Amino acid sequence: MTTHKRRRLFIGLAYQPGERVSGVLESLRVLAASPGAGVRPVAPENLHITLKFLGMIPESDIPLLSQVMDQALAAEAGLELRLAGIGYFKQAIWLGVEPDARLDALVTRLNRFLAVVGCQPDNKPFVPHLTVARLRPDHRVDLSALREQYADREWEGLQAGAVNLYESRTLPDGVRYEVLHSVSLLR
Repeated sequence: MTTHKRRRLFIGLAYQPGERVSGVLESLRVLAASPGAGVRPVAPENLHITLKFLGMIPESDIPLLSQVMDQALAAEAGLELRLAGIGYFKQAIWLGVEPDARLDALVTRLNRFLAVVGCQPDNKPFVPHLTVARLRPDHRVDLSALREQYADREWEGLQAGAVNLYESRTLPDGVRYEVLHSVSLLR
């Protein structure tokens, strides 16, 4: 019996932090150094905006996913997004992405193309965000104070020049993302 190797995949926009976001990342690193804080800042090279989480996908499906991405994004030009505010989910602290109709349309089109090849649609609405830290269930961070400090902060822009297919690998020294395919949005 043949076993098919599976990879944990997602589609997203890479992000290189500017001065303002680097500042909040440094604040989170200082916070994480406190004993028992339960905060793990995201490494700068892993910052991204997830467009579609695919899950554990057979390695043999990667060429098809790459082809679908090429087709879905063929007419798309670069996006300029703005980061603003801060928020949190149960296990993550994130910076918000200001509403953008072109980004929403890109995600809708991508999901429509992916559905044709069997990728399940998301059950919840798309909420674009940039995860900057992970939280352990027993974290000791005052999230309301963090939100109050940064709620109205405008961070910086993101020039989205490519949409990437990533593999997420958990290694002994942390999570690493590898770009398996990239579709340029620069026309």
